[in-house]
Amino acid sequence: MPFTPDDSVRLSMDSLVANENAQKAVDGLFAVSGVHGLFENDDLERYYRDVRMGTLVANQTPDLVREWLGKHLFGIPADVWPRWG
Repeated sequence: MPFTPDDSVRLSMDSLVANENAQKAVDGLFAVSGVHGLFENDDLERYYRDVRMGTLVANQTPDLVREWLGKHLFGIPADVWPRWG
């Protein structure tokens, strides 16, 4: 089965949801652990840093993924300018 533009949009959307859920989970862990979670010798600090890096990748920024999804749903080519936002 060939890979289609629909598949690409679906994967980007799934990745966005996974990143946002991971960030919410780590934020919840920080809320429970308090200041202790900020120490570098604690695994929680590394988890937070790793989760944040997932949201900073250029092609996975939440606003860009939502824009691609909206354009796809409305049949607007992805390269149409100006970008909104």
